[in-house]
Amino acid sequence: MKFHERIILNRLITTLLLSITIFFSATSAKANNFNFLAIAKECKNYLVDNGFSYHKGHYEYPLQAENGTTIDCSGYVGWCIYEYQGGNFECKSSKWYLQTAKQLYNGKESDSPEYTIGWTAVKGSENFQTGDILCYSGHVHIYYSPSVDEHKPYAVLNAGSDSALDACITNISENYFKKAQYAIRLP
Repeated sequence: MKFHERIILNRLITTLLLSITIFFSATSAKANNFNFLAIAKECKNYLVDNGFSYHKGHYEYPLQAENGTTIDCSGYVGWCIYEYQGGNFECKSSKWYLQTAKQLYNGKESDSPEYTIGWTAVKGSENFQTGDILCYSGHVHIYYSPSVDEHKPYAVLNAGSDSALDACITNISENYFKKAQYAIRLP
């Protein structure tokens, strides 16, 4: 099955699951996080299945990349947002995500308001939720869920190293998780 066919099938399944989630969910924000996570996981599976490797500074969408099969963390996150927002997003560097999170957190408009309508930001790891885009100085990834690994209790969808591209989900330590300065939450 081709990638775009998998995305369409995934969206149909996600829509069904999303409907169920909305029915049983207290807020629609959790349902939107679920939808974004489903798309992010499908994008990550594509990178893993097609042997992508890490290359800092390659923040292009994989299906449009002229650089072959290399990507960095911000390219992966940007591609997930692009798919989630129906093509309304332009890939940005990890520095842009952190700057945008700070602007949104402080009640200011982002430098790219055409892409960030409805986005919010939170500060502090105690406020992070699954589906949030965690912003570090020089790195970005997506919080997936708590992990069963006691030494690395947080699972993320990450493309920030070759080892992160070897598996769909990467576990990180509590100390590293708490180093995220801000998180962006999509509508």
